[in-house]
Amino acid sequence: ALSAFAAGLLALDCMHMTQTQIATIDSFPVLFILFSYFFMLRFLQTDFRRERHGRIRTDLGLSGLFMGLAIACKWIGIYAGAGLGILFFWHGLRVLRLDKTERMLGDKTSGESAFGSFFRLCLWCVLAFVLLPVGIYLISYIPYFAYRHFVSARDYLEAVWAAQTSMLQYHSTPGLGMDHPFYSPWYEWPIIGKPMFYATKQYVFAKDLSSSIFCIGNPVIWFAAIPGMMLCVWMWIRNRYESWRSLATENGQGSVKAMMTPNALDTGLVFLLVGFLAQYLPWTLVPRGTYIYHYFASVPFLILAITVVLFQVLLRTKKKGILLLAAFTVLAFGGMILFFPYVTGIFAPLSWLDAGKQLLLIWY
Repeated sequence: ALSAFAAGLLALDCMHMTQTQIATIDSFPVLFILFSYFFMLRFLQTDFRRERHGRIRTDLGLSGLFMGLAIACKWIGIYAGAGLGILFFWHGLRVLRLDKTERMLGDKTSGESAFGSFFRLCLWCVLAFVLLPVGIYLISYIPYFAYRHFVSARDYLEAVWAAQTSMLQYHSTPGLGMDHPFYSPWYEWPIIGKPMFYATKQYVFAKDLSSSIFCIGNPVIWFAAIPGMMLCVWMWIRNRYESWRSLATENGQGSVKAMMTPNALDTGLVFLLVGFLAQYLPWTLVPRGTYIYHYFASVPFLILAITVVLFQVLLRTKKKGILLLAAFTVLAFGGMILFFPYVTGIFAPLSWLDAGKQLLLIWY
């Protein structure tokens, strides 16, 4: 039910509908990024000391494959790669700490060291997250350079490299595009500070009707995601604090091992926070002009934050949790209906469009 709720919120998000409807390139890397994080999450839920490495290597390989596909579409896949790397080493280090704790407590029975197991996985990741994505990226340029004749592989590689330097020079130009009327810095995105205009049309025979397409977020979802993400940070801090407090109070072997043992809540919250920050924080360093659609890859993690918070309410009080889930779904649906003309570009009465103009300062 919760997975259906999260998927429903994504379907009700205005930006998601707009970007996929007009088939912008962003919709493809976001899809691949989600797949790459999904398979990394499967790795985070394993104890690589005791489980078959064949399954683990498959998950990591698929994560690297989709990361490579995302990068081949757009460089935001590189941001995902940073987040995936952090999650991989975070999980590896915590399992190594657990292994060390078990050895100290005399609970370690297997002969193979956790370090050796993790080292083999690191070698596999060189293939999955470095060589494979690089290969995919190079292959993706074959159609782009189809009009050119290359006498050697070196010439092809030099052409690809020249394309990278040209793109990097463009994106690193300070102030470029900041004079655009829909320029929106990164700190405006969560509050929908400046929706991105795509198209508008009005016919003479329909003076009372107009159509527009804007890239905006569903206010119900986006505004709720701000406290939702803050609550996720607070839950993670509280979870860590309670673990340390339990260790200090009981001071027993069971408490030490319990604190070191990965749990579902800790895993889920770290996965969520790292995924969001990896897609959002890099934009704070981009010196050129940015726009609200650059927030697109962060939206799925915002929705997951809302879902996690409501899930915790559901665990404590089932009746209130169900009511909150239902109420939030209805409100999100209402937000989509209100801004549906701006999302799809359908003709709508001017009085309807005026409501969106007054709420979010968008025009038609």
